[in-house]
Order: sequence, then C-alpha cells, then structure tokens
Amino acid sequence: MFYAIHMILAHKCVRIKSVLGIHKITAQAFLYFCVKNNYIAKELYKQFIEIQKEASELLNFDDFKEKAKYLSKDFLNEYDKISRFTYETTEDIKQIYAVTSLKRAKEFFNELKQVVEK
Repeated sequence: MFYAIHMILAHKCVRIKSVLGIHKITAQAFLYFCVKNNYIAKELYKQFIEIQKEASELLNFDDFKEKAKYLSKDFLNEYDKISRFTYETTEDIKQIYAVTSLKRAKEFFNELKQVVEK
C-alpha cells in the first residue's frame, strides 16, 4: 500500500524527500492531497460514470442485433444484385445501382471496422 500511495502522489506531482518518518509523512500527504480534497472520490466517481455508460450500451444489445440484421440484409441484397446486373442489364442501369451499392459497401465496411478495432 505504501508504494501504491507513492504512485498516486507521484501522479499528482507530490514528491516526499524526507527519509525519517517517511511512512507517517506519506500517510499525511496521502490524506491531504488525495482524501481531503476528494481526488480519489472524484476519480472513483469518473470510473463509475464510465462503467455506467458502458452498462447502458450493453443494455441496448437488441439495437445491435437489429443493426447486424440490417447489415446482413444489405449484404445479401448486394450479392443478389451483382449476379443479376452483371448479366442482365445495360451500362446505364448498372451505373445507377452502383451508387447505392457503393454507399452500402462503405457503411458495411465502417461498421465492421469498428468491430475489429475494439
């Protein structure tokens, strides 16, 4: 605990130079710089808020399921469209649908990129 307190104090740029009574001075410094001014309470509160945000995101798992269904539906539509338009349409029609396909591909790629990066 002594070294952990030194770590916290060092993080707050507090350095204890005394050799004599180092444990008592460290304890007093810890109480003053970290407890009395609510540093630890504030940090714990920030962590609590962050965890609460993560928990609320997990609670919306059904939204992610819907998004996955949407992405897979788009993928299957594009797959069907490729075979149909490759062999059955003119170049003008292909150009019109290519814009939609490109948009869907970008959305699909960005979503999968986010999954992989985490």
